[in-house]
Amino acid sequence: MVLNMKEKNEVELVVGSAEKLDVGKGIVRIGPNTMRTMYLNYGEVVKIKGEKVTAAKALPDIEEDSDIIRMDSIIRKNSGALLGDKVIISRAEVKDAKAITLAPMQADMQFSGDLSSYFKDKFKDIPIVQNNIFAFEIFNRNLPFVVTKTNPIFW
Repeated sequence: MVLNMKEKNEVELVVGSAEKLDVGKGIVRIGPNTMRTMYLNYGEVVKIKGEKVTAAKALPDIEEDSDIIRMDSIIRKNSGALLGDKVIISRAEVKDAKAITLAPMQADMQFSGDLSSYFKDKFKDIPIVQNNIFAFEIFNRNLPFVVTKTNPIFW
């Protein structure tokens, strides 16, 4: 397999679907050879550039020589990529979030009480990028939220 190196430590990969066990966890699967070529460690965060930019934790795929990046529908939506599209991945600069502001995407959503501890737990170990969408199960409903602000800001 030949990797399409766009810039130093950038690789172009084809978008594939995630395995069921990976859905909603903020991870992508990349071929182990690609991970070695990019000097990526298990669980390291990668920047994903499609029509938009997002980030996810990289884990090795089962296929050694794959030019596919496996991602769930939320990561595809956040990267602006469809199945079969090409995206560019690179190592991501990451910092711990000091603050995150979320907005519900459905006008009819109203909550009473403070949900910050709930969201803090849900975002634990998931890379967060401003304007990305995340879906959470709340009151037995899968509800979408958009990240309207992060501190610090990336990309």
